[in-house]
Amino acid sequence: MKKSIDKIKNFKEMVTDQSKRNEFNNEMVRKTWEYQKNFGFETSPRQGHEFWNNEADAFKHAFGSADMALDMGYLGSLIGDIYTMNSKPKTILMESGIWTLGTTMKAEK
Repeated sequence: MKKSIDKIKNFKEMVTDQSKRNEFNNEMVRKTWEYQKNFGFETSPRQGHEFWNNEADAFKHAFGSADMALDMGYLGSLIGDIYTMNSKPKTILMESGIWTLGTTMKAEK
C-alpha cells in the first residue's frame, strides 16, 4: 500500500511541480547525449535546439516515456499524456508544410 501511495505522490509532483518536470527533462537531456555519443543519431548544430525535431528529439521523447513507464507504470504514461494535452502546440514551418509537434499529422499546403 505504501508503494502505491508513494507512486501517487510522485505522479502528483510530476504533474503539478514545474521544477520536478525541469529536473526530469534535464535528466533526459543528459541521457540523450550519452546515447547520442554511442549511436550517433542526428542532432541540430543550433545551440539550445540540439534536440529539436530530429532523431535526438524523437529518442528523448521515447526514452523519457519508457523511463516513466518503467518507474511508475501506468501513472508514468498518464503524466506524459497530461503534459502533452496541456502544452500549447508548437508549430514549425517545414518545406513540405506545417508540422505540429505532438501529433503525427502534417497539414496540407
